Amino acid sequence: PHIVLIDKAVKDTDPRKVDLLVGAYRDENGLPYVLPVVKRVEQVLAQRINEGLDNHNYTTPDGLSGYSAEVARITLGEDCQALQEGRLVCSQPSGNCSGLRVTFEVLRQILPTNYVYVSDPTWLTINSIVEKSGFQLRHYRYWDEANKCLDFVGLTQDLEAAPRGSVVIFQPAAHNPTGVDPTQEQWKIIAKTVQSRDLMTVFDSCYQGFVSGDLDQDAWPMRHFASLGMEMIINQSFSKTLGLYGERVASFLMIVNDKSIIPRLKVTIFRCLTGLTGPGAAYGAKIAREVMSSLELESEWRDSVRSMTSRIKENRRKLRDRLEQLNGSPGSWSHITRQNGMFSYTGLTPKQCAFLAVEKKVYIYPSGRANLGGLTDRDLEYVAQSF
Repeated sequence: PHIVLIDKAVKDTDPRKVDLLVGAYRDENGLPYVLPVVKRVEQVLAQRINEGLDNHNYTTPDGLSGYSAEVARITLGEDCQALQEGRLVCSQPSGNCSGLRVTFEVLRQILPTNYVYVSDPTWLTINSIVEKSGFQLRHYRYWDEANKCLDFVGLTQDLEAAPRGSVVIFQPAAHNPTGVDPTQEQWKIIAKTVQSRDLMTVFDSCYQGFVSGDLDQDAWPMRHFASLGMEMIINQSFSKTLGLYGERVASFLMIVNDKSIIPRLKVTIFRCLTGLTGPGAAYGAKIAREVMSSLELESEWRDSVRSMTSRIKENRRKLRDRLEQLNGSPGSWSHITRQNGMFSYTGLTPKQCAFLAVEKKVYIYPSGRANLGGLTDRDLEYVAQSF
């Protein structure tokens, strides 16, 4: 049904149409945003091709040379002990969904557990990815519908009740679809629970930087878990924060405590990668590597992330303010500004969302999730009136 809805929105030619479905940042004209730093790097890459200094060869089993090292630094920080001690295994899948599919195939081969715990709710594809890997899918409570906030008590209770050694998936920043994240103090409690139950952590990281505007601050949960000496897998994607959606810029990072298993582990990862999805795409990874390996370009990228995040926060504030100003708009809309990242769990019901699509040509998911990273000033008044 979600694919049908997306297709319907794409084909809708009504001039009133506002598409807040797909999780992609849009500029003020409602168009995909190409970062200035990306344009600069693409010119450099094109020149290298023209001069015969580069080509479009396959990436290696470990990924594009130099790419994974930069991703690991941005994700885990330069002072990460696992990095310094060589306890990190890296690969480059073809996008984050492929990376997660490879993740669970690898875990299926190396862990005895049958259970994977995913937040309830979660984004559209992850449940099927887990089930196709042969695991039994279980959920931990996450969203408190009544109060429109994190159900932290339910979350910790469900993790404490999980069978020892189970796999648990977390989103470290800008949770999709709710936009609700644990605080640092809550992450510390979660980490202790994970350790006490000997759970295997998988971080699904697609929005690092879109909460605070700071890449390092948003990486705190992953870096905290790593600082505790916990083995884990991170599926990292910069497709969103670099605006390279169609280029599939992703990484598979696995921290282990026993370095002696790394050679065998690399063989397992490579077999799963090539058997399921093939090697990662080179072009987007080249752009990311160039940006991350230059102090000047990385600084420009960080500025763009702050700017995009600031605009999303402003969209939240404007939408909430307008909804609360409108006569007949019921209840509180404060949850819109308490949430983080591109997505808002608006609180609208499936029936209300269907009304929006049919009568107002405003498209959001039946769950009530709206991509506020795709909202423009031009459409804001109409969206508020429609809500």
